Amino acid sequence: MIRQWSILVVVVICVVGAGVWVGALGRRPDRGPDHHTPSGLRFDEAHDAAGVRFHHFDSPRASLLPEDVGSGAGWGDFDNDGDEDLYLVNFAGPFLMEPAELAKRPGNRLFRNDGGKFTDVTAEMQVGHVGWDYACLWIDVDNDGWLDLVLTHYDGVVLYRNHEGKKFVEATAEAGLADIHRFVLGMTAADYDHDGDLDIYVCGYVTFDREKAKGRPLVAGRPAVWTNPTSYPAEPNILLQNDGKGIFSDVTATAGVANPDGKSMQAVFCDFDNDGWPDLYVANDVGTADVLFHNRRDGSFAEVSLEAGTYDRRASMGLTVGDVWHRGWMDLFATHWVAEDHALWKNRTDEFGDKTAIAFDDVAPAAGLVAIKKSAYVGWGSGLYDFDNDGWLDLMLVNGSTIEDELTLDVLTNPKLMPQPAQLLHNDGTGKFIDVSEQAGAFFPKHKVSRGLAFADYDHDGRMDAVVVSHGGPATLLHNTTPRTSHWLGVRLEGTKSNRYGVGARVRVKARGQVHTRQRVLGCSYLSSDAYLCHFGLGAAERADSVEVDWPSGAKSTVDDVPADQIITIKEDSTET
Repeated sequence: MIRQWSILVVVVICVVGAGVWVGALGRRPDRGPDHHTPSGLRFDEAHDAAGVRFHHFDSPRASLLPEDVGSGAGWGDFDNDGDEDLYLVNFAGPFLMEPAELAKRPGNRLFRNDGGKFTDVTAEMQVGHVGWDYACLWIDVDNDGWLDLVLTHYDGVVLYRNHEGKKFVEATAEAGLADIHRFVLGMTAADYDHDGDLDIYVCGYVTFDREKAKGRPLVAGRPAVWTNPTSYPAEPNILLQNDGKGIFSDVTATAGVANPDGKSMQAVFCDFDNDGWPDLYVANDVGTADVLFHNRRDGSFAEVSLEAGTYDRRASMGLTVGDVWHRGWMDLFATHWVAEDHALWKNRTDEFGDKTAIAFDDVAPAAGLVAIKKSAYVGWGSGLYDFDNDGWLDLMLVNGSTIEDELTLDVLTNPKLMPQPAQLLHNDGTGKFIDVSEQAGAFFPKHKVSRGLAFADYDHDGRMDAVVVSHGGPATLLHNTTPRTSHWLGVRLEGTKSNRYGVGARVRVKARGQVHTRQRVLGCSYLSSDAYLCHFGLGAAERADSVEVDWPSGAKSTVDDVPADQIITIKEDSTET
């Protein structure tokens, strides 16, 4: 909420129902036994050494709402070389700057991953959009096996088509997206209608009149502060249906997912009732409750927030999903604003006889999440990943206030938002989270105005890394250097009847009597997108008894007896099941 108060060795394995390529990638970190001691988690700042140099919104603030909501980041292997490349989104200049002047400013940046070191290839790949930009999403819109790129900005959406990793071509009008003219923020994507391609859901925020803002009155010797979203009407959200070739049609009305009063910041498609069809959770800012849409399987959705228990009027920004308690059901974490506790929605759908009735329970107090949130903190990007591979999902989130620091000397000329530290929370093995930020590296105690957060194992060492985009500051690449981690497994998906990257698939890894479940969702955290790889911490298990995939098409794949500490690729069986 925005508010102002004064190396590869490849072995081919053939199994019934799946095509699998197995490759041991990168070096293996030192491992210890299963453990839940929180002191070992550590991340080091690696952007300078890795060649990631980027500064978000290098300008004075004008105390206007569109400037303060921040920008995101996205990991995606655009050239199909096996390394996760990085796209960073910039709000290029002051919101009242004329477009001709804005065009001269630094825009978004694409960094190619060359084995853990990064090269800026923005100009070469022609994806350096310059504007008031917010979110990015790596998505294969035409199912050709190459990731395309979608962006949101103050006045709409931009699509770049990937030409086999050699260049991108801006194709917004060709894709049917040129007529979107509204203030839009986060995105998510899934095959909501089971036709084999990926559809996109775009969050509309508020109606903000830029021309009117130029004539703001003076208050106490400075232009009035216009950062409170309650002062502006909401923009409806948009569901864009894909025709299979990357041409999109607005089907919001027929699907029933406009959420016209929501002032939405982020959303996530996720199958919450395990029926094989993606549902939709929408995080709304101040004044309206979050919305949960249940997929009816006929092209439409039913709003079920009250029945599901998620009708919640706290201002929500960031979302992340994961199976926190190893129950096979996707739980949901949501970040909130000042004096509002974060929510950890435990999925209790399985506790009802009718498992199509989605049910959630906010267990944040019991999980230790109320104790770790200071009243002034405003949470944004977040991620549930097993950072030490002990078999339990940990939680990282970034914070940054939306309130100005009125005690600074330059409040009249360059008002600053109040910075706040990020947080790293270790799962103790029971679903309770312990704040280990102070021992986890130099980054976490630093005070920043952070917004976007995205995750990938960018150097293939089996430990999940992260990148943070902070408002008005440099991006931070966080390299996971936890010294003693347990075994792990990475799973890539290749769909045939389903969408090519397996978005929406459910992956279960069984190892030493424990079942680890992840769902391949696209567009989570805040304004950001994580790498497509499904990462599993396996604890002391040196191999997985089995890896099972439920594909969006209904097909199933199973691979037995998989050695740990490697990345495997599972290809969907083309035989219909």
